[in-house]
Amino acid sequence: WDKYNEDWETKILPFQYSMKNRDSDLIHNFEIWRKLWVDRYDERLVIRIMDEGSVILDYQRRMHKNFLYAYGFAAVLEDYPDLRLICMNSPGGNSMMFDNQWDEEKYDAMFVWCQKADSIVCSLYTTKPIDLTKIACAYGGGGHAQACGFSMKKISVENGVIKFN
Repeated sequence: WDKYNEDWETKILPFQYSMKNRDSDLIHNFEIWRKLWVDRYDERLVIRIMDEGSVILDYQRRMHKNFLYAYGFAAVLEDYPDLRLICMNSPGGNSMMFDNQWDEEKYDAMFVWCQKADSIVCSLYTTKPIDLTKIACAYGGGGHAQACGFSMKKISVENGVIKFN
């Protein structure tokens, strides 16, 4: 689904979040999809699903705002000191975590990382016309120009500088 679709915030994303929140049992999910698309299109059910998803998104946005306020910080990568980042160490991170503090005048990109079993998963996001894949590829990763990632063994932050050791 196209994030730049005019219905992204009001319909598409709420629908996705509500469906993700549903029982993972395949039979249950099949019944919902059958009701939505096979038997007959049920607009009331679609609206109910979007309303449920909107509640989830509102909660998530409040949590992201609180987490970013408490744990977010500005920094640069040691190897890319001109790239101004807003950062957070958080599981399940994505660009939406930074929505309430993203400012293209102050930052060039968003950086989120999370410790996994034997590596640290790092993600970079931006809304600016910057190709972040050059950075991700330099660290053995890849992705899209404005959303990409890589893995590292160790990370440290000292005086606003992120180092990979």
